Amino acid sequence: MYAENDPINRVDSDGLGPTWNGFKSVVPDWAMKLARKFDKRVDKVQDKIEKAEKATEVAIELNEALHEPEKPRQAAAILRTCLSWLPQRVQMLFPSDVAVKAMDQGIKSTDYRSDYLQQTQAVFDDLEKH
Repeated sequence: MYAENDPINRVDSDGLGPTWNGFKSVVPDWAMKLARKFDKRVDKVQDKIEKAEKATEVAIELNEALHEPEKPRQAAAILRTCLSWLPQRVQMLFPSDVAVKAMDQGIKSTDYRSDYLQQTQAVFDDLEKH
């Protein structure tokens, strides 16, 4: 049985043996070393692939942010995504993780107040009926 292309509980039902995980982790490194010997541009291609993957992740995060039902939540999600792009030097002066935590706490506080107001309104509505 496999889950995400890995044998479950390190048991290989195909009988490939206990070295399957070791083999699977060594081959990509070996292949990259071999490719570097033939062409020095491999590192540049790898770098471009990593940048494309990061851009794709950001695009997905921004798309999810834009589908938030409330405008403040959209803005918070967009800001959270943009903060992850700050260079390390800037993050030393302005720690983005602190800003994200503060923003998340503000959203929780707003949700709490909104829920409290809705509950209070429901109580008043029930009192008016009686």
